[in-house]
Amino acid sequence: MFLSKEEERMLNGDFGEGVRIAMKLLIGLSKAFEAERLIEITRAHIAGISYENIGEEGLDFLKSLVDKGAKVRVPTTINPCGTDLEIWYEMGVDEKFYEKQMEVVETYKKLGAKASCSCTPYVLDNVPNKYEHVAFAESSAVIYVNSFIGSYTNKESGLSALACAITGRTPYYGLHTEEGRKPNFYVKIDFNVEGHLMWGVLGYLTGKKLGNGIPIIAHKKPENLIDIKEFCGGLSASSGIGMVYFEEDIKEKKNVKEIVLTKEDMKEVLNDFNYGKAEKLDYFFTGCPHLSSQDIINIEKMTFNKKVKNNSKLWLFASKSASETSSNEILKLRKRGIYVFSGACPVIAPLSYKEMKVGTDSIKAAHYLRSLKGIDVYLIDLKDAIKMMLE
Repeated sequence: MFLSKEEERMLNGDFGEGVRIAMKLLIGLSKAFEAERLIEITRAHIAGISYENIGEEGLDFLKSLVDKGAKVRVPTTINPCGTDLEIWYEMGVDEKFYEKQMEVVETYKKLGAKASCSCTPYVLDNVPNKYEHVAFAESSAVIYVNSFIGSYTNKESGLSALACAITGRTPYYGLHTEEGRKPNFYVKIDFNVEGHLMWGVLGYLTGKKLGNGIPIIAHKKPENLIDIKEFCGGLSASSGIGMVYFEEDIKEKKNVKEIVLTKEDMKEVLNDFNYGKAEKLDYFFTGCPHLSSQDIINIEKMTFNKKVKNNSKLWLFASKSASETSSNEILKLRKRGIYVFSGACPVIAPLSYKEMKVGTDSIKAAHYLRSLKGIDVYLIDLKDAIKMMLE
């Protein structure tokens, strides 16, 4: 493959051993995907931040990169942690895990990354422009920036996104190319899509039916940020899809296979996740993907003059940036027994929900809580969960 003079110097170790390791990884990735060259990127976002996921071996690797002088070359943010880094004890996380999680975050900061701890970097922390080539690892964020901003990124792993950030390069293939962004499916929808839960279901069902590829969705683009986030989250949970188009994006539908999503398909997904079956909940999670500051403000208004019943737990998850700009609302929610956890994710937290009735309005969270934690999850609308759990 072709390397520029600067890239050859990176590979030769002229910029340090840490950069050499990152460049070597990208060359291996290029060979695997038959990329003939690397291209420069403007920014990166790294996943795999929770100590629950990477463990001691992953932490040791990150520390070794720091020791070898590695630093990110482009603005770089990181995904959520396994716990809130300030009120970790309220999540029921033990102190040892908290200390290890702090080590992971501090190590990324030493590498030059911003400790945003968010799965929605495109809202505030790391917003690309149209046509920018970036390296994003969070799968729902990949779909968002490709489809709703018009940036260019493949679905990177946490490790490859880190290598891209350190070198400022990424292999030129797939969704970085115009050829790789051509649609090959046309998805018709035989049911109404209203509200963020149903947008998540549409994304999930689309991914479940297709698996991979680039679909055109025969529907107007969602306009509300929370609907877009849930659609991207659902699609990312059930597939390897990294980009979609909507009806208004493409006038001519050439060389595409038509797929119909029926009411029966939709009902099957809802039934599979126990939609409408919850009579009582011990936990309810919302904020997967992370809530925005406006989402927090809306929930504060929805719960005005109410309080959580008994020992039920209604937990909200948001980025650090969103939490910082909604501090007054968060204090009001806390007095009602509702906790907002900043920079964390319930799916990758070291918590067991065995024998608990867990509900969520996020199909992505439901999917991963079931597959990773082995629990039965109840998909439920936010307003219904509030009615059930508050008095």
